[in-house]
Amino acid sequence: MRGFNQLGKKVWTLILGINILFIWHLECRPSLEILDSRFPEQSDLRPEVVNDGQTMSEKQEVMRLLAVLENKSESQLGIKKDSLSSFASSYVFEGDIILTPVQVQAILDQTSRRRKRKLVSDEYRRWTLPINYRFDGTHDKSEQQEIQNAMKIWSEETCIEFKETNLFNGTGIVYTNEKGCWSYVGRQSSDAQQIVSIGSGCYQTGTIEHEIGHVIGFWHEHARPDRDDHITIINDNIKNDSKSNFVYESWRSILTYDIPYDVGSLMHYGSETFSKNGLRTIETKDPLMQRVLGQRYELSFYDVKLANLAYCKDVCYNKTLSSNCLHDGYQDPKNCSRCRCADGLSGDFCQYVAPSTGQCGGHVTLQWGDKKVLTSPGYPGNYYAGTKCNWMIESPNGTRISIKFTGLFLNYSSCDSSFIYYPCRDYVEVKYQGNLGATGGRFCCNNTRPLEPIVTHQNRSLILFRSRGEGQYGFNITVSISSCGGCYDSTFVQQPFCTKIENYTCKQTWNEIQKEPCTNMWMTLNCDQYKVVTKERYAVCYREVQYCCEGFDLIGTSCLKKGINLTGGDNLSVTYNIQSDTTSNDLLSSDALSQMTSWTEWSNCSRSCGGCGTQTRTRTCVSQDNCRKDFATAEERICNNNICMGFKKFCSSQKQIPFYAMCGFFQTCLRYRTETVYFVCDDLCCAGYSVQNDICVPDS
Repeated sequence: MRGFNQLGKKVWTLILGINILFIWHLECRPSLEILDSRFPEQSDLRPEVVNDGQTMSEKQEVMRLLAVLENKSESQLGIKKDSLSSFASSYVFEGDIILTPVQVQAILDQTSRRRKRKLVSDEYRRWTLPINYRFDGTHDKSEQQEIQNAMKIWSEETCIEFKETNLFNGTGIVYTNEKGCWSYVGRQSSDAQQIVSIGSGCYQTGTIEHEIGHVIGFWHEHARPDRDDHITIINDNIKNDSKSNFVYESWRSILTYDIPYDVGSLMHYGSETFSKNGLRTIETKDPLMQRVLGQRYELSFYDVKLANLAYCKDVCYNKTLSSNCLHDGYQDPKNCSRCRCADGLSGDFCQYVAPSTGQCGGHVTLQWGDKKVLTSPGYPGNYYAGTKCNWMIESPNGTRISIKFTGLFLNYSSCDSSFIYYPCRDYVEVKYQGNLGATGGRFCCNNTRPLEPIVTHQNRSLILFRSRGEGQYGFNITVSISSCGGCYDSTFVQQPFCTKIENYTCKQTWNEIQKEPCTNMWMTLNCDQYKVVTKERYAVCYREVQYCCEGFDLIGTSCLKKGINLTGGDNLSVTYNIQSDTTSNDLLSSDALSQMTSWTEWSNCSRSCGGCGTQTRTRTCVSQDNCRKDFATAEERICNNNICMGFKKFCSSQKQIPFYAMCGFFQTCLRYRTETVYFVCDDLCCAGYSVQNDICVPDS
């Protein structure tokens, strides 16, 4: 007993010492440090000033685990320190997220190759609608109105409803005016109130919308596991003790609902978040997208779509649209008879360009040789607040669109050369990628205007102008056609390749810890074993594909006409494969070719996917006497070899089902039995085709 008392004294002395160290750590730091006044949700907070419902011992454990995460992040980057931090420098994660000890441990386990603890499977849960909320009395009427305005925007864009009530039992949100802006991610409990802080400096509508995004279950966009395909984290510019704010989550914690990564999300970090030197901490892979990062003006199209898919998928159950939604639109849960469209598009099925305000916008169709000029209203004079211009630019199939900024470019009061990566207040947005639902490149202030032409990936583009205040000049743009891949004009033997965004079936994997029960429970009271199990699910992913059209081969970064060889430097030597005594003149132009009509456009593909679709085109001979007999009058090609998504069939698989059976005296052994499971699955390819390298190819 005496030895036990001595041990107990040592334990209590150790605990007291840890708490004294923790309190000293807190007292030696300022209570609140705003890292960037433009992003008030990114701040350092002491746990004693955060009234989030957790006990001080829970907060202490959070800061201890966050310190472990930070030390591990720095170690993986090769950063060596004389001593490791015992407690994190900030209680909040990623600037505005409150985590429980279990959630921090889950994130920490996800960054480890070997996991020693069991992960909780439901740390981040959706709410039952409507979401109850109340104010705790620390906001004045105007502040309450700002918070309600932000909730109203979420409700107008989605089926998510918020209900104010001062007497709610069970789960709900309590808004408080604490230091900074912060929230938990998702619903934390089925029977407890949940604190959300909207404090001083947080009353910009977009900032409140950002925090509500966390409330309903959104992580920061840069935490997606596929973020490295779209952005680069510049670790050398991140402030000390903040590296762990840039770790990404496991696919286990994040569901994308097949929505692409969105640099324009309201939930994305800005270019200079947690910067120690004013330089970028995040760089977009596509330089044209840099000024989009960190916008806090409005929910993006994909922010809203993700919330609708997560919460509203059953609203339009058994209500079918009469036509497919275009340009990544989807069935509108607020009106099930039509589609919800991306900014700049309208119509029941997103088939039209949206109306503009003022003398601007419209549908522009380009023909070969056209050069058309688009300007903001009153250019080069001043423009006014609230201007919205929408242009849809289209050109023939097999062409791309060249978009060139010329002349004076828009300028407004907060344009500052010191903040060249700050999100644009007023901007011209060019949707040049294949998907018109995705956020495009945004340009504002003269120093970020693109000097070289922007060339679209396909033959369709949206150009948008948005102004939230008054400014000078506006913009002047010239649009014209650019050929690519030999698809439209095959006169030029060497052309830039064409690009397109295509979807494909990808696999999302993560690890979980599973408990293996004792096989002999009589040997000991605690013999459970844990093992790492790899989990997976299939999803739709997106990639940019380079291609050439019929008669051209992709060589390096160019499409080269078949039968032509490039030799040394820029010299071009032409070799024609002649099967008879005819001369190269006959093959090139001559009178024979002049008697043939131009090829028709390629027909629509007979299938949208699966590998067995075909397209045809034809031409005719004007004069039968003068036409060459070996000139083809019809051509056919294979098309749409992408994997099918949404086409269903019955599949079966055999699974090994574990069970325990008696195998000795008072002993059980693990056994397996085989069961055939039938389920509905995707019919990925046509009959006789199979998936290779994410496309459908003939089995032969």
